[in-house]
Amino acid sequence: MKIKLDDSNIIIFLSKYITQNFDYSDTVNLEKELKKIFNKLSLYYNIELSGYYDIYLYLDNNYGAVLECIKDTYTYDDTFLDIRLTLKYINFLYEIEDIENFSFMHNIYLYDGRIYLEILENIDFLKTSNIIEKSDVIYKDIDKIKRYGKEVIL
Repeated sequence: MKIKLDDSNIIIFLSKYITQNFDYSDTVNLEKELKKIFNKLSLYYNIELSGYYDIYLYLDNNYGAVLECIKDTYTYDDTFLDIRLTLKYINFLYEIEDIENFSFMHNIYLYDGRIYLEILENIDFLKTSNIIEKSDVIYKDIDKIKRYGKEVIL
């Protein structure tokens, strides 16, 4: 689990290992799993979530999930936690330093002077971990990168 803090917003990167047992079709159990994550934030990182949050859960078969928690600035009662959850199923892109010939199905895009890798098939956790170690995970603006970027053919 990796955490980024931005003002009162929180971005949580959850590996496939953490999310493998999440049932995204059962909202009651999914909320229970999210509350476990929020409890870990409180217990281990001293990060308390209270008030109203819009939560976007970006899901990728290889990576796992990115949980973007955006606090409502007009929340008047911070004694509770209330969420509105939106699920988005997408293929993440990975911003990489160099173009390589990977041993799995993939696309590579050049956009705005940067190189992006798109994984097109399910790969094992070790391969995904190696990519994550060498890259930044991109979960937003993917359509723009794919639409306006130049696809590299190796």
